[in-house]
Amino acid sequence: MGFVDAIPVVTARATVTDQGVHIQRVATVQAARKRGGYAKQLLNQLMADLKPVVATLSKPQFYLGAQLTALPFYERLGFRAVGPVFMEAGIQHQLLKLNLEQ
Repeated sequence: MGFVDAIPVVTARATVTDQGVHIQRVATVQAARKRGGYAKQLLNQLMADLKPVVATLSKPQFYLGAQLTALPFYERLGFRAVGPVFMEAGIQHQLLKLNLEQ
């Protein structure tokens, strides 16, 4: 979670799975969107903190299901689209992966 002046403005969660580290529930409060790069900062820190864990996994990758409107944001972080578009909660999503294998 990220804060500005002790007020939470951004959040995300990550879970280690047999497929890698699953990033979910990335959200920034509307008033803070496109103002400070809060989601980018949070995800970069989250991935840096978890990189040693990911390196030990049989599938060393981060992955997430992103709303199609957010694809450019995640692609700038290094994620790449994989597979078909799917519906979740009535919204089109795409599976994205950031593979750490060399």
